[in-house]
Amino acid sequence: MRSHAVYRVVAIFCSVAIHVMTSGLVASAAEADADLIDAIQNGDRSEVEAAIARGTDVTAASNDGTTPLHWAAHAGNTAIVELLLDAGADPKSANRYGVQPLALSSENGNGEVVSRLLEAGADANAMTAEGETALMTAARTGSLDAVRALLDHGADVNAAETWRGQTALMWAAAEGHAHIVPTMLSYGADITARSSAGWSAMLFAAREGEIDVVQTLLEAGGDVEDALPVVEEMRRGGSSAERSATGLNAFLLAAANAHYELAALLVDRGADVNVASRGWTALHQVSWVRKAGVAGSNNPAPKGSGNMTSLEFVRKIVAAGADVNARVTVRPPAGITRLNFIGGTPFLLAARTGDAALMRLLAEL
Repeated sequence: MRSHAVYRVVAIFCSVAIHVMTSGLVASAAEADADLIDAIQNGDRSEVEAAIARGTDVTAASNDGTTPLHWAAHAGNTAIVELLLDAGADPKSANRYGVQPLALSSENGNGEVVSRLLEAGADANAMTAEGETALMTAARTGSLDAVRALLDHGADVNAAETWRGQTALMWAAAEGHAHIVPTMLSYGADITARSSAGWSAMLFAAREGEIDVVQTLLEAGGDVEDALPVVEEMRRGGSSAERSATGLNAFLLAAANAHYELAALLVDRGADVNVASRGWTALHQVSWVRKAGVAGSNNPAPKGSGNMTSLEFVRKIVAAGADVNARVTVRPPAGITRLNFIGGTPFLLAARTGDAALMRLLAEL
């Protein structure tokens, strides 16, 4: 079977601009007013007041564009943020990476600071160089207060970042922030939106084993058979005839990543237990997940989630109609793994990995 890495395509990218900026704060501090920066770092409100009273320029920026307000937003000190804003600090100031104080407060999940910056005129739709908005950042870090504040101030709930075309809902889904999803949906988040690679919020959540998110999306009308578009499957290789047979969906993603309770939930909601991607059904995938190291892959077995065992999952889906004699019908790209071969059944793959327990169960069923 293809390596687990194929099913773990990068979903959640780090906001490089934010982390570069925060990692360089100490080096930049000396270029700004040292006393003011020290006071902000130490959370010393009285010293900040004293610096302002001395006439310190609160809008002065270091060589990389970092302002005192960036520092205060990063520290999450609402009182100091308010002092700086009242003294004339610009809530829309951006450093050389395009990062504004609002992005930093969203990164830290500080809803109170986010609200104060927005009230002072911060742009709820400002983007970093990669196209990440504060809403995406807040959704990724899981701050419901920050998400609500941003949405209340006009943040575009369906904006997509420029690197992979992912939306805030996709961030929340992939990170398992089920408590955020209903709010985003109530503000019009598109449950069917797809990234540039064809991934939806449902697929991200299924791959990561976020069962609460999947349940929330299903209750909101999400498609239990949500699958990667044909164009993405075509990108993975194979002949034109083989490409038409692909169907990597939420159920297969959950099974391939050992999220058996989630996969079982999808079955209970009507998922097709015989769906195949590149000719591999969930039963074929179990043989690899159980013995990843033996199955011709250099990747470790997935961590999985839940309390359902792989053998319990096999019983579950066979009882739901999974074909124990299904055969691999699609030849994978060369060099993936020696266990990918046309005609192989789940039993044969279990035999090739020496999985006697799975062989006995398949024979019994």
